[in-house]
Amino acid sequence: MKTLRPIRLTLLAFIFSAVFFLGLPAQGAAPKWEYTAVNARLKNNNLITLLNSYSAKGWELVQVTNDGVAILKKRTK
Repeated sequence: MKTLRPIRLTLLAFIFSAVFFLGLPAQGAAPKWEYTAVNARLKNNNLITLLNSYSAKGWELVQVTNDGVAILKKRTK
């Protein structure tokens, strides 16, 4: 059993490397993003409605800051 352990670790390392490198975009093919900031100091239902409306237009929530600003991004073509 002790001789199988290095083989397992090598196999796991190979699989992890393959998945990691195959999942990366080719160099020079970095996506371009458009960003926007909106007021997120709303009651829960209104905030959910606001975020859903932006999501329907292709925007993704990046972060809500401590001062109540929602940062959103959308991939540009």
